[in-house]
Amino acid sequence: MVFSKAGKVEIVKEMVGEVADELHKIVFKVIEGGVLEVYNPLILKDSIEDMVHKKLVIWTMEFKKVNANIRNPTPNLDLLCVVVGDMDNYFLKQP
Repeated sequence: MVFSKAGKVEIVKEMVGEVADELHKIVFKVIEGGVLEVYNPLILKDSIEDMVHKKLVIWTMEFKKVNANIRNPTPNLDLLCVVVGDMDNYFLKQP
């Protein structure tokens, strides 16, 4: 997984914390990387909701700042939006 920390992109190591097939849910927990120096823990969850003829993927980021002076992880959320947008574009082109 790739995250942005202080304007720099870094690769972090994650582990799958939970898989719930019946709920279409996966939880990823970051276990290594510099981003844990500012947000610890850092957890990403994705789940799928069935719509009428489509599926909606919901991403949730849970984090705790190591101190109150640290800014919210907006660049990380922006990066996630770009990645998800690229995935959307790919899947929308599939027959």
